Amino acid sequence: MKHKSRFTLIELLVVISIIAILASLLLPTLNSAKNTARTIKCNGNMGQFGKAFACYANDYNEYICPFRDNINGATSKFWHRALLQEYLNEQETYIILGGYCWSGGRRIDSKLVCPTLVPPESGAKYSYAINWRFSNSVPSSWYSKLAQISRPSRGCLMAEASSTTSASLCGYYLDGGSNNYAQGFPHNGGENILFLDFHTKWYKRSQIPDQAILSTAWKSTLWDPINWTNDNW
Repeated sequence: MKHKSRFTLIELLVVISIIAILASLLLPTLNSAKNTARTIKCNGNMGQFGKAFACYANDYNEYICPFRDNINGATSKFWHRALLQEYLNEQETYIILGGYCWSGGRRIDSKLVCPTLVPPESGAKYSYAINWRFSNSVPSSWYSKLAQISRPSRGCLMAEASSTTSASLCGYYLDGGSNNYAQGFPHNGGENILFLDFHTKWYKRSQIPDQAILSTAWKSTLWDPINWTNDNW
């Protein structure tokens, strides 16, 4: 009489152990692939923003889209709501470009959101923020033309904002993390940057001039593309 072969308990434990070892070896590779995919998608989002900024400049006599179009309170149009909305096919009246916003009891999701950004339970969160040089913090360069930029491939137009500070609500500031308007580094310790020639690239945090570490960082071509004095970054 033939007996059917069966796994012994020891053999079963050996198989389970081998599977666990293989899984532990593959998990870091899978996580790395996932992070790389997120970085690539985010970079693609920035590419879409770059096209929108380029279209805006083409339509408005080469002017760079500012943080907002005037200082008349309620009549101001912000870059992340009205100014670029038509170029990105975002139809919501109260849109949050590159983020999430609660309005009228529902959450409005932008199409171009960094995949690392966690949706808020209330209020708003942004993935990206405009360079402070084109915000109301610097009236002298609030309305700037592309022709004023001597090295557009070295100057930041937009980058990733920290989702844990109010940077995600209004604009960009040169402090690397201790100020309210902080940079975000959500991709393997780095971030994607959109430059003034509208190309995008990922940089490690250590490669980016950081005002929190170097007091003259704001004089670099990256952060002050109009009146820069330092291009060594």
